[in-house]
Formats: sequence, C-alpha cells, structure tokens
Amino acid sequence: MRLCDIVDIKSAFMKKTDLSEEEIQTIIDDIPTAFDGDKVVEQLEEKDSDCEDFGTCNYCQRYWCPRTLIDRDDAIDIVKAGGILN
Repeated sequence: MRLCDIVDIKSAFMKKTDLSEEEIQTIIDDIPTAFDGDKVVEQLEEKDSDCEDFGTCNYCQRYWCPRTLIDRDDAIDIVKAGGILN
C-alpha cells in the first residue's frame, strides 16, 4: 500500500478519461479510506502508558519519569493498519 495525493489522482483521471471532475470525485469518495492520520493518533494515545507503569525507566533510570511509553509492536501495528481497524 502507498499513499497518493488525491489531486494527482484526479488530474491523471481527467487526462485519460472523458469523465467530468464531479464524476471522478464521486468515484474517489466511494473508495474507503486506507489511512486515517487522526485515527492513528487516537489509537496511539489509547495504547500509551506512563513510564511508571513499567517500573524503572530504561531511559532515565528513575522509577518515575514524565515520559509516556507505548509498546513498539503495538505502535507498528497501529501505523501499518493506518488507523483502520478490521
């Protein structure tokens, strides 16, 4: 999967088809979103934990630190899914 700029997609369709801009926009609007940045951030925030939940901080070696952590594998899964949960 890759992200594409919708303006580039519309331009390519307009050059290669006889469809109007409105028809192209309707087709594009009917395609489900593959990546939702707001949802990714929301899901990352739901999964994060304060450092103290994990015991001694590996970063600063204090029992409590002001950092917020998220499991790397959880973060990768959320970003790869693009915020779209199946």
